[in-house]
Amino acid sequence: MYKNNDEKYPKISIVTPSFNQGQYLEHTILSVLNQKYPNLEYIVIDGGSTDNSIEIIKKYKKDISYWVSEPDRGQADAIRKGFAIAKGEIIAWLNSDDMYLPNSFNVAAKSFLKNPDASIIYGDYIKVDNKDKCIALRRQPSFDYHTCLYGYLTVMQPASFFSREAYMKTEGIDITFNYALDYDIIVKLAQQGRVVHVKEYLAAFRLHTTSKSVADKSNFFAEDLRVRYKHQKCHHTKYGLAALFRIYQSYAIMKMLFEGCFPSRFGWEKKGYKLNSIYKPEGITI
Repeated sequence: MYKNNDEKYPKISIVTPSFNQGQYLEHTILSVLNQKYPNLEYIVIDGGSTDNSIEIIKKYKKDISYWVSEPDRGQADAIRKGFAIAKGEIIAWLNSDDMYLPNSFNVAAKSFLKNPDASIIYGDYIKVDNKDKCIALRRQPSFDYHTCLYGYLTVMQPASFFSREAYMKTEGIDITFNYALDYDIIVKLAQQGRVVHVKEYLAAFRLHTTSKSVADKSNFFAEDLRVRYKHQKCHHTKYGLAALFRIYQSYAIMKMLFEGCFPSRFGWEKKGYKLNSIYKPEGITI
């Protein structure tokens, strides 16, 4: 499938929305560049940072395909702008506090070549804290559209890659969302093609006190509900939405249990898991 020819590698476009997260940004950038993927387009859209983010971006500008720093309407707006100029057959975004794990791009590219009808390829992920300590391993279950829509068993965004062709058939990133933009686009993409799970760890999701999902949980869950209603109201059913939520929440728990997605904090897997073989935040060079 792969030869020593860049044209045999599908072009991958990665967009990083950035705003005042200089303390994590360099690890994010390096996790992209250290993939050594031969057909990469890397786009950084900064919202006018006032910390050291611009200095970090300029440090790697020779390896960044396009970058800009200007005021915008937030994360969703930055991602939408990045996707609008992206040329890759495979697109994804990586927030400025998250990281890719080694070989993620090769895994994604091979998976899309094997599954040309896929709209999303996604893998498993790890959780790290603000000091780069891995705190959990998270296996993801196989995807089911109705469980995603009604029971909120969705795909973890940092470990997911999208077909640009499928993305162009949707309305794109909805900039009215500040928290649940990933949930919204995943539901829309799932309507365009298959959602394929690869059982490999592809990304590191960072949990820290200033992350939106931690700092503002009330608005986070409120937007989740808005996404569900936005898509659920298009589906006619004899069951009420509340009843469907309970049914699919129960199904989601059973699905995760039977597919080995519990427990999430290391558990039985810790002893045999060679963490340092995939996650080396210190001393990374390109």
